[in-house]
Amino acid sequence: MYGLLGHPLGHSLSPQVHALLAETLGVPMDYRLFDTDPQQLEETVPRLLGLEGFNVTIPYKQKIIPYLSRLDRTAADYQSVNTVKPSPEGPVGYNTDCIGFLRSLETTENLGDVYIIGGAGGVGRMFSLEMARLGARVTLGVRPSSQAAAKALAGEIEARYGVPSRVVPVEADPDRSYRLLINASPCGMYPQIASCPVSEALIDACASVFDCIYNPAKTLLLQRAEALGKRTRGGMRMLVWQAAAAQEIWLGASFCEEQAERVEEQMIRLPR
Repeated sequence: MYGLLGHPLGHSLSPQVHALLAETLGVPMDYRLFDTDPQQLEETVPRLLGLEGFNVTIPYKQKIIPYLSRLDRTAADYQSVNTVKPSPEGPVGYNTDCIGFLRSLETTENLGDVYIIGGAGGVGRMFSLEMARLGARVTLGVRPSSQAAAKALAGEIEARYGVPSRVVPVEADPDRSYRLLINASPCGMYPQIASCPVSEALIDACASVFDCIYNPAKTLLLQRAEALGKRTRGGMRMLVWQAAAAQEIWLGASFCEEQAERVEEQMIRLPR
């Protein structure tokens, strides 16, 4: 048995994506949701640690850490855990969000300039640091309320990886071209599907666009990018790959690109 710890979990797609991935391996998987109120966390975690593995989502990605024996590099870098596996030394925490993100990209080589929308906190911080770790020059496009956090992150990027980074207003017109545009903000997510986080001028200044949103499968940002002839990829690919990476950790399995694509297509067709 496997599961997902979080709260609330009413609209989670994890059981469906894990079932489809396990089906491609020919492995039965009992995957359940453990919607846990914060007051019940202490009594729920021991039950979860008795499973063969489990995922963690908001608001417990940091709160689960004291219950673990150690963190893998992926989790230690961000002090954020989304996958737990038992081991002889005790439960180990991993972060497959960053693995799923990197596997979702067409390439992680010669990234050059990367523009990240809303990259100052949460998943955006992970995107920013992973891009910098791979040598990209990171531009953080943020709202005025996030300027201070973004400047602190830019300083951290330069200190940790020695690559240039800068902060610009997300409303500003582009002053250079970019290899990749990443949307780490919720702008455009259901039900606000008529929203786009940046101007067409900025989209046009980018060679490709990645949007972490998976509902809808094709956001207004991606629609506009496709109309401008840009390469695009939506968040469903990342969702599938982070789940696949968790199963690789739990089962010692290995997924190929074709399997992930097939599961992504099946997930997109599922009724919402």
